Amino acid sequence: MTNIGIQMLDSARRARGILPPESLQRITGFVLGRVNKDGGFLNRSNRSDLYYSIFGMQCLAVVLQTNSGIARLVRTLRHVLLFRRIGGYVSTQASRVDALDFVHLSCLARCLAAVRGGHVAGDVAITIARRAEEYRTGDGGYHVAKNAGHGTAYACFLALLIYEALGVEIPHKEGILKCIRRLVARDGGYANEPCLPVGTTTTTSAVCLILSALGESVDSGIADWLRARCVNGGFLATPDSPIPDLLSTATALHALAIIKQPMKERRDSCVDFVESLWHENGGFFGTQIDSIPDCEYTFYALLALGNLV
Repeated sequence: MTNIGIQMLDSARRARGILPPESLQRITGFVLGRVNKDGGFLNRSNRSDLYYSIFGMQCLAVVLQTNSGIARLVRTLRHVLLFRRIGGYVSTQASRVDALDFVHLSCLARCLAAVRGGHVAGDVAITIARRAEEYRTGDGGYHVAKNAGHGTAYACFLALLIYEALGVEIPHKEGILKCIRRLVARDGGYANEPCLPVGTTTTTSAVCLILSALGESVDSGIADWLRARCVNGGFLATPDSPIPDLLSTATALHALAIIKQPMKERRDSCVDFVESLWHENGGFFGTQIDSIPDCEYTFYALLALGNLV
């Protein structure tokens, strides 16, 4: 089974082939500046957050060109105290596994794997797997809420990331595929709810990655659906969205590259769109009307650019 997380990180690393050294230095400075005193990465409310921490750690793995995530950070920067702070924060969060929601559970698993430079093992791995299965749905998928009637592509994607961090095969893969098949929208894309008329770019992109990871083929019409969302180099979240956004752009470009349908013919306009969301402090915005750069969108900028090399 393909490791989605490693695949995304490897793709993002290729952004170094586009970004000049000065830009990489600014991105590094921005991301390091988002590390809180307790070692967590700051969210938009300037509080430590596991969600933003995994994006911050991935950004550092890209711009510092480390080989195994944050575990090599100490060798690259020699910032021993910084590494200890980040590792300390993640360890603290690992002590409260049962208090985490599904999204943050996935982030914890990935953060632990990154800090350790390998798969999560031991009692915490057993607990994470047990908690993950609490979010299984009747149709065989996963949902971010417990006891949901059906799964979502987003939750199935997070579940795959959890089990990849644990280094074990996700159980009942056929259930995930059954869930995904129910999410085809009437316009040919995929939505997070069954029987909807219109798909979304992020969900359709996630489905491409899920199917690819599970060794399933992806219908060629999906590539056409995603390509149709590209406007002036950016991708719309839905066919009716007023402006493109960085999340949709990064996930669509990555999905198209994974299914061997890269956007070569629109490479320059896509690069221009991503660079238009750059802030002089080294971070990236989510959209043209956003005013706050953060680690999440900075990673998505790297992922988008990496898939355009």
